[in-house]
Amino acid sequence: MEKQKSAKKRVFLANCKTYGIITLGTLLMAVSLNMFLVPKSIVAGGVTGIATLLYNLFRFPMGLTILLINIPLFLIGLKVLGGGFGFKTFYGTLALSVFLEVTIHIPPITNDATLATIAGGALMGVGLGIVFLTGATTGGTDVAARLMHKLLPFVDVGQWIAAIDFVIIVLVGMLFGNYELSLYGLLAVVLSTYIIDLILEGANFAELVYILSPRHEEIAGRILSSMSRGVTGLYATGMYSGKDTKMLLCVVKKFELQKLKRIVSEVDEKAFIIMTRARKVSGEGFRVYPN
Repeated sequence: MEKQKSAKKRVFLANCKTYGIITLGTLLMAVSLNMFLVPKSIVAGGVTGIATLLYNLFRFPMGLTILLINIPLFLIGLKVLGGGFGFKTFYGTLALSVFLEVTIHIPPITNDATLATIAGGALMGVGLGIVFLTGATTGGTDVAARLMHKLLPFVDVGQWIAAIDFVIIVLVGMLFGNYELSLYGLLAVVLSTYIIDLILEGANFAELVYILSPRHEEIAGRILSSMSRGVTGLYATGMYSGKDTKMLLCVVKKFELQKLKRIVSEVDEKAFIIMTRARKVSGEGFRVYPN
C-alpha cells in the first residue's frame, strides 16, 4: 500500500512539473507576442501568425482565433494521427490562448521594429523550446505539418512547417503591402528556431568519456558508487606495448563531467581520458527530449 501511494505521489509530482513547464513556456510565448511582435505587426508564421494578422486587420481576439483554428486541427489530428496525439498539446494550446488574453494589456517596451523582432523571436524560441522539452506543442503549424506529412510522407515534418510558415509570412507582406514585415517575420522565425534548437540540443547532449588506466577497476568502482552512472569495460590492446587492457566507457551529463574527471584524477592522475559529445542518449538515467 505504501509503495502504491509513493508511486502515485511520484506520478502526480511529475505531472505537476510537466504542466508547470508547459504553463511557463506558453506564458513566455504570449508575452513575446503581446509585448514585441503584435504591436509591430510582425508575423512569425504558424497559427499565432494568422492570429496576429487577423488581430491587426480586424481586431479579432488572438486567443479566440488560435482556439478556433486549433480545435478542428486537434480533432482531425486525433482521428488521423491516433490517440497518442497528446492531451499535453491540447493543454498547451488552451494555455497559450488564455495567456494571450491575460497579457494583452502589457505595453510594448520598444518602438524599434528590429529590436522588437529580435526580442520577440528570441523569447518565442525560449517559450516554445521549454514546451517542446515536455513532449508537448502548442498545436497549429506542428499539427498541420504532421497531417500533411501523413498525406505526403516524402516531405518531412520540418519541411512542411517551414513551407507553411513561409506562405503565412509572405501573405502578410502582400496583404499589408509591406514586404519589410515579411523580412522581419522571417528573421523572427530564424531566431526562434535557433533558440529552440539550442534548448533541445542542450537537453539531449551528453558527454561520452573513454578512460585508459591500469587502475581501471578502482576507477569504475568509484564512478559506480559516487555517481550512480553505469560503466562499461571494453577490451583493448596497446599497439605499441602489445599489452591487453580494459578501456572504460562512461556516459554522463555535461554538469557531471567535472566530478568524473576529479574521480579519475584522484585514483590515477596519469590516466588517459578521451571526451567527446554524444548528440543523443536514451536508456536508463537519460531522458530523450524531442527534436
